[in-house]
Amino acid sequence: MLELAKRLWIAWNGVARRLLAAQNAAAMGVAWVLGIAPTAIVMRLIGHDPLDRRPPRPDDVSHWTPRDDGPLTMERARRPF
Repeated sequence: MLELAKRLWIAWNGVARRLLAAQNAAAMGVAWVLGIAPTAIVMRLIGHDPLDRRPPRPDDVSHWTPRDDGPLTMERARRPF
């Protein structure tokens, strides 16, 4: 009897995993069609770049922004952030 229950449980787990994989694919497809794709199309049409990947000035080749935090002290070094 215990062996039969184990086999049924293993079989049910296989069925459940396949059902969840299909459900996940369907949910991701709906999210893509209703949310991500329209947003991408609108942003492409209006020319908005959310990452703003352009250099600040035409002659710049880096996106590095210099930062001046002042002198390095022991109190500042102890601070986590």
